[in-house]
Amino acid sequence: MDRLLKIVNPGKKVIKIGDVISNSGTKKYLKINSGSAEIDFNKVENDANWDGLHGVITNISEDHSAKILERYRGLWQIEEAFRVNKHSLKMRPVYYWSPRRIRSHISLCYLTYAVAKHSIHRLKKKGLVLSIDEMRHRLRRVQASKIIDKPTQNRYVIPSATDKSQLEIYAAFDL
Repeated sequence: MDRLLKIVNPGKKVIKIGDVISNSGTKKYLKINSGSAEIDFNKVENDANWDGLHGVITNISEDHSAKILERYRGLWQIEEAFRVNKHSLKMRPVYYWSPRRIRSHISLCYLTYAVAKHSIHRLKKKGLVLSIDEMRHRLRRVQASKIIDKPTQNRYVIPSATDKSQLEIYAAFDL
Protein backbone atom coordinates (compact mmCIF):
# COMPACT_ATOMS: atom_id res chain seq x y z
CA MET A 1 0.00 0.00 0.00
CA ASP A 2 2.86 2.38 0.85
CA ARG A 3 4.37 1.74 -2.55
CA LEU A 4 1.11 2.64 -4.26
CA LEU A 5 0.76 5.83 -2.24
CA LYS A 6 4.28 6.91 -3.22
CA ILE A 7 3.53 6.39 -6.89
CA VAL A 8 0.01 7.78 -7.08
CA ASN A 9 0.07 11.48 -6.19
CA PRO A 10 -2.80 13.84 -6.84
CA GLY A 11 -1.97 15.85 -9.91
CA LYS A 12 0.70 13.42 -11.16
CA LYS A 13 -0.01 12.67 -14.80
CA VAL A 14 0.65 9.21 -16.15
CA ILE A 15 0.98 8.36 -19.82
CA LYS A 16 0.46 4.58 -19.48
CA ILE A 17 0.28 2.02 -16.69
CA GLY A 18 3.82 0.75 -17.40
CA ASP A 19 5.13 4.17 -16.43
CA VAL A 20 3.45 3.93 -13.03
CA ILE A 21 4.79 0.58 -11.87
CA SER A 22 6.22 -2.46 -13.63
CA ASN A 23 5.10 -5.04 -11.05
CA SER A 24 1.95 -6.70 -12.42
CA GLY A 25 0.97 -7.83 -8.91
CA THR A 26 0.70 -4.18 -7.88
CA LYS A 27 -0.85 -2.93 -11.13
CA LYS A 28 -4.12 -4.69 -10.34
CA TYR A 29 -4.77 -2.16 -7.56
CA LEU A 30 -4.64 0.83 -9.92
CA LYS A 31 -7.33 2.49 -12.02
CA ILE A 32 -6.22 4.64 -14.93
CA ASN A 33 -8.66 7.44 -15.73
CA SER A 34 -7.81 9.90 -18.50
CA GLY A 35 -4.06 9.59 -17.99
CA SER A 36 -3.98 9.73 -14.18
CA ALA A 37 -3.69 6.79 -11.80
CA GLU A 38 -5.89 6.13 -8.76
CA ILE A 39 -5.82 3.37 -6.17
CA ASP A 40 -8.77 0.97 -6.39
CA PHE A 41 -9.48 0.55 -2.67
CA ASN A 42 -12.18 -2.10 -3.28
CA LYS A 43 -9.56 -4.43 -4.77
CA VAL A 44 -7.19 -3.72 -1.89
CA GLU A 45 -9.90 -4.59 0.67
CA ASN A 46 -10.91 -7.77 -1.19
CA ASP A 47 -7.32 -8.98 -1.24
CA ALA A 48 -6.87 -8.08 2.44
CA ASN A 49 -9.50 -10.72 3.27
CA TRP A 50 -7.02 -13.36 2.08
CA ASP A 51 -4.03 -12.06 4.07
CA GLY A 52 -2.45 -14.74 6.25
CA LEU A 53 -4.02 -17.64 4.35
CA HIS A 54 -2.01 -20.17 2.37
CA GLY A 55 -3.60 -22.15 -0.42
CA VAL A 56 -2.39 -25.10 -2.44
CA ILE A 57 -4.11 -25.98 -5.71
CA THR A 58 -3.83 -29.58 -6.86
CA ASN A 59 -5.45 -31.96 -9.31
CA ILE A 60 -5.31 -34.84 -6.79
CA SER A 61 -8.83 -35.40 -5.53
CA GLU A 62 -8.57 -38.63 -3.56
CA ASP A 63 -5.95 -37.53 -0.99
CA HIS A 64 -6.81 -35.78 2.24
CA SER A 65 -5.78 -32.16 2.63
CA ALA A 66 -3.30 -33.02 5.43
CA LYS A 67 -1.51 -35.46 3.13
CA ILE A 68 -1.31 -32.90 0.31
CA LEU A 69 0.07 -30.24 2.66
CA GLU A 70 2.63 -32.73 3.97
CA ARG A 71 3.84 -33.33 0.42
CA TYR A 72 4.02 -29.60 -0.19
CA ARG A 73 6.12 -29.08 2.94
CA GLY A 74 8.64 -31.58 1.56
CA LEU A 75 9.04 -29.56 -1.64
CA TRP A 76 12.06 -27.72 -0.22
CA GLN A 77 14.07 -30.95 -0.33
CA ILE A 78 13.46 -31.34 -4.05
CA GLU A 79 14.34 -27.69 -4.65
CA GLU A 80 17.51 -28.11 -2.58
CA ALA A 81 18.51 -31.14 -4.66
CA PHE A 82 18.20 -29.13 -7.88
CA ARG A 83 20.11 -26.22 -6.34
CA VAL A 84 22.95 -28.50 -5.16
CA ASN A 85 23.13 -30.26 -8.52
CA LYS A 86 23.17 -27.04 -10.46
CA HIS A 87 25.46 -24.88 -8.32
CA SER A 88 27.55 -27.02 -5.98
CA LEU A 89 28.09 -29.98 -8.30
CA LYS A 90 28.00 -27.77 -11.41
CA MET A 91 25.84 -30.19 -13.41
CA ARG A 92 24.60 -28.72 -16.64
CA PRO A 93 22.35 -30.07 -19.35
CA VAL A 94 24.19 -32.21 -21.84
CA TYR A 95 22.60 -32.79 -25.19
CA TYR A 96 22.49 -36.50 -25.97
CA TRP A 97 20.24 -38.20 -28.49
CA SER A 98 20.67 -41.91 -27.83
CA PRO A 99 18.64 -43.36 -24.95
CA ARG A 100 21.72 -45.19 -23.62
CA ARG A 101 23.71 -41.95 -23.25
CA ILE A 102 20.77 -40.09 -21.71
CA ARG A 103 20.33 -42.84 -19.09
CA SER A 104 24.08 -42.87 -18.44
CA HIS A 105 24.19 -39.11 -17.91
CA ILE A 106 21.22 -39.17 -15.54
CA SER A 107 22.74 -42.11 -13.65
CA LEU A 108 26.05 -40.28 -13.20
CA CYS A 109 24.28 -37.13 -12.01
CA TYR A 110 22.21 -39.12 -9.52
CA LEU A 111 25.24 -41.07 -8.29
CA THR A 112 27.24 -37.87 -7.79
CA TYR A 113 24.40 -36.31 -5.82
CA ALA A 114 23.95 -39.46 -3.70
CA VAL A 115 27.67 -39.59 -2.84
CA ALA A 116 27.67 -35.88 -1.97
CA LYS A 117 24.63 -36.21 0.33
CA HIS A 118 26.06 -39.34 1.95
CA SER A 119 29.32 -37.48 2.57
CA ILE A 120 27.47 -34.62 4.26
CA HIS A 121 25.54 -37.15 6.36
CA ARG A 122 28.77 -38.87 7.48
CA LEU A 123 30.31 -35.52 8.39
CA LYS A 124 27.24 -34.55 10.46
CA LYS A 125 27.37 -37.85 12.35
CA LYS A 126 30.91 -36.94 13.42
CA GLY A 127 29.82 -33.44 14.46
CA LEU A 128 31.29 -31.64 11.47
CA VAL A 129 28.72 -29.47 9.69
CA LEU A 130 29.91 -28.50 6.20
CA SER A 131 28.20 -27.78 2.94
CA ILE A 132 29.21 -29.59 -0.21
CA ASP A 133 30.97 -26.44 -1.42
CA GLU A 134 32.95 -26.10 1.83
CA MET A 135 33.97 -29.75 1.81
CA ARG A 136 35.06 -29.57 -1.84
CA HIS A 137 36.99 -26.35 -1.20
CA ARG A 138 38.87 -27.86 1.74
CA LEU A 139 39.71 -31.09 -0.07
CA ARG A 140 40.67 -29.37 -3.33
CA ARG A 141 43.99 -28.31 -1.79
CA VAL A 142 44.97 -31.90 -0.90
CA GLN A 143 47.72 -33.47 -2.97
CA ALA A 144 48.90 -37.04 -2.74
CA SER A 145 51.62 -39.24 -4.16
CA LYS A 146 50.95 -42.79 -5.34
CA ILE A 147 53.68 -45.29 -4.57
CA ILE A 148 53.89 -48.92 -5.68
CA ASP A 149 56.01 -51.32 -3.67
CA LYS A 150 57.79 -53.28 -6.40
CA PRO A 151 58.41 -56.55 -4.52
CA THR A 152 54.83 -56.86 -3.19
CA GLN A 153 53.02 -54.74 -5.82
CA ASN A 154 51.09 -53.06 -2.99
CA ARG A 155 49.88 -49.55 -3.79
CA TYR A 156 50.10 -46.76 -1.25
CA VAL A 157 48.79 -43.21 -1.31
CA ILE A 158 50.78 -40.74 0.73
CA PRO A 159 49.05 -37.39 1.22
CA SER A 160 50.98 -34.14 1.30
CA ALA A 161 50.88 -31.97 4.38
CA THR A 162 47.29 -31.65 5.55
CA ASP A 163 45.69 -29.02 7.71
CA LYS A 164 43.31 -29.55 10.62
CA SER A 165 40.10 -29.16 8.56
CA GLN A 166 41.23 -31.79 6.05
CA LEU A 167 42.17 -34.20 8.86
CA GLU A 168 38.67 -33.75 10.36
CA ILE A 169 37.11 -34.74 7.04
CA TYR A 170 39.43 -37.76 6.75
CA ALA A 171 38.53 -38.82 10.31
CA ALA A 172 34.80 -38.62 9.51
CA PHE A 173 35.39 -41.20 6.76
CA ASP A 174 37.73 -43.30 8.93
CA LEU A 175 40.68 -42.58 6.65
